[in-house]
Amino acid sequence: MVIFTEDDQKYVHSCGCHVRRLPKVVTNVNCAIMTLIVLMVLYNPRSFNWLIFSSIIATGASAYSVYNELRYGIIGYLAALVLFCSNEVYQLFSHPVYQNWSPGLVTFTLLVVLALYLYQIWLFYCFQDFLRKKQTEVTLPMTRIPRNNGSPPAYEPFMTQNVVHTRKVSFVM
Repeated sequence: MVIFTEDDQKYVHSCGCHVRRLPKVVTNVNCAIMTLIVLMVLYNPRSFNWLIFSSIIATGASAYSVYNELRYGIIGYLAALVLFCSNEVYQLFSHPVYQNWSPGLVTFTLLVVLALYLYQIWLFYCFQDFLRKKQTEVTLPMTRIPRNNGSPPAYEPFMTQNVVHTRKVSFVM
């Protein structure tokens, strides 16, 4: 049986950050961007639409899930990221502002948007996989290896070291 360790090298990204730290950084950046969008909406209330509302909800839910390490909230945010990514691609091809751009600029913008979304999806998928492995580690109480911190193991509710269990058996013939 493989024992789960949080400090394993496979949970460190190529930039040197642990799989827990990088989603927190990305979530903080998303919260800062959403704060700017909310300030712009307060300045011009006509620009508020369902996508801004849903992205505010998704960013708040992801921040709560990342900081409290809730795996199912991260899975919901992954689904929202896929929807937001598909909406961005749709907007690039259908919005009248983007139709006046040169094809090279639209292609470059599409590649950058897809790269950012795919990296964010991969990052949060790795984080929820880390949480899944952390939550599914199950050890049986009697096979638990106690840590060397001086505290008694969790499966000994009483001090039973000095107790001798004997049973007297008598046979009748």
